[in-house]
Amino acid sequence: VIRDVLLNHHPILPIREPWLLALTSGAALLMIATAKYFRKIRYIFLVLDALGLITFTIIGARIALDMGHGMVVASLMGMITGIFGGVMRDLLCLNIPLAFRKELYATVSVAAVWLFLLLRHYGVSMDVSVTMTMVFGFTLRLAAIHYNWTIPEFVYEPQGGDDDG
Repeated sequence: VIRDVLLNHHPILPIREPWLLALTSGAALLMIATAKYFRKIRYIFLVLDALGLITFTIIGARIALDMGHGMVVASLMGMITGIFGGVMRDLLCLNIPLAFRKELYATVSVAAVWLFLLLRHYGVSMDVSVTMTMVFGFTLRLAAIHYNWTIPEFVYEPQGGDDDG
């Protein structure tokens, strides 16, 4: 929805494809019903989330490209489409969104969308571009989860207790 509004792409997805809203609502109800078992299915959730992150990143970029936008706009729309569903999910659950933590989440979306866009720019077929991006992005996200890879932290305070004033 955010992508469609920003791109002035009408009708927006839930109006164009109302069955997707029903499917999403059903998935949300299923997650509410299984929340007490979340610790047991955490890895399954993270794998499905990684798959969704890359899938929606590619979809967002493709829609922007199909509308005639360049690579910069397509990369932003891919990232917004890939990341903001999870941001909304986490906010509604009163959690700090994965995209705002040190985890490699948004960074994976950035890397995946630029791989996809560069492959398309250099004439690689859509099927091969999507497949390569899915494998790359999914593998990178799962590796980041498994090895606890994080982005560097920006430290605001001087180290060692030096007084700057």
